[in-house]
Amino acid sequence: MKHAPTPLAFMIEVGLLIITGALASVFSSELGSIAHYAIWRGGQIVPELWLFWGIFVLTIAFAGVRHWSLFELDRRLTQEMIATVRTQPQSIVLTRYNDFFREAFGRYRRLLDIQFDELTSEQDKEDVKAEFEQVLRDILADICKLAKLFNPHHSSAGYAANIMLYIPNTEFGEKTRDALLLETKFMAENQGFDGLQGVLRLMLALSCDNESDPNQPKKSLRPISLPIPKRVQKPRKAPGKAAHWFVLPGAPRAYVSFLPSQVPNVRTLGAWCRENTAFDEERIERIEAYMEDAADKKRFSSFYALPLPKPSWQREHTPPTSHVIENPRQRLFGVINIESVDPGLFEFAEPAKDFFMFIDPLLIIVSELVDALLELDPQYATGDLRSGSPKIDIVHEHEST
Repeated sequence: MKHAPTPLAFMIEVGLLIITGALASVFSSELGSIAHYAIWRGGQIVPELWLFWGIFVLTIAFAGVRHWSLFELDRRLTQEMIATVRTQPQSIVLTRYNDFFREAFGRYRRLLDIQFDELTSEQDKEDVKAEFEQVLRDILADICKLAKLFNPHHSSAGYAANIMLYIPNTEFGEKTRDALLLETKFMAENQGFDGLQGVLRLMLALSCDNESDPNQPKKSLRPISLPIPKRVQKPRKAPGKAAHWFVLPGAPRAYVSFLPSQVPNVRTLGAWCRENTAFDEERIERIEAYMEDAADKKRFSSFYALPLPKPSWQREHTPPTSHVIENPRQRLFGVINIESVDPGLFEFAEPAKDFFMFIDPLLIIVSELVDALLELDPQYATGDLRSGSPKIDIVHEHEST
């Protein structure tokens, strides 16, 4: 990188200009041809030359501003370069990513070649659906491996990932509403679904962890849904203060903001909620109890959520100024969660954003597969609720508080 002039260079330049001007003033008679530029001549000041020296001083001032701005630009670029180098994935990450993407793309192309209208029996549809679920679990497992490589200072061996799909309020039938009410966590006391625009529901079949059979969903999961209220932010009264949130960090906030959202330590989530949300104390205590239980029993201690856009929406990588997108249902299927049994996953914001951009091609494949899965089964997110029985019989190893 070509460095801009330093303040020392500017000071030397100004000093030389001043010395030159002074010598021209003192020795004007000897200099002859430039004598008419001297302010001091024959023991008297020449007032008519104020314009020349005014321009001279302005030139120095402009030169100073230019030198300083170039210096500051150079300093910022250098800092950004250093930060980029620090957060850039290592060569092993790029190599593994290339392998994962090539494998995922091959499976993705094979599945999308299936003609759904040629599936004549329900069993054929169920078999194809199981294939889609398996490929999505394989890709989630790859994303877990990349997250582990992307966090070389995070020593955790236990990683997991899952997909949560958004269910709008308009799809809450009577059976669906009653079943969802039982599995929806962290709603306000006595709050019903009328104040929600929808929920994010965990898809048990679309989950994995790096310690279990990759051909099976994560065994320790149970159904859970998270509320997405109609109002997601409350402006603070104090000027210049950030707005209070009505949604939790993690999956809900990633969904409404189209930005990755991480919780590096679930044991501090209660304190964060007291500072940054409009939740009442009773609700925060329920959140704290749930997260403490999850950390104590090694279900998860930190997590990171990524928005999962629909293929039809051209993604904007520049976030809105309000950090809340309009009509997220039109743009997003839901979110992808990455969890770790230890605290510290994506502890800093910059690597979290870099990882989101880094795995964008994999997210596109996941998005296309989920889109095809919902085309094959439009009721995929709520089918088990409508039938009154869970889609997959998975026993949760640890009861939630």
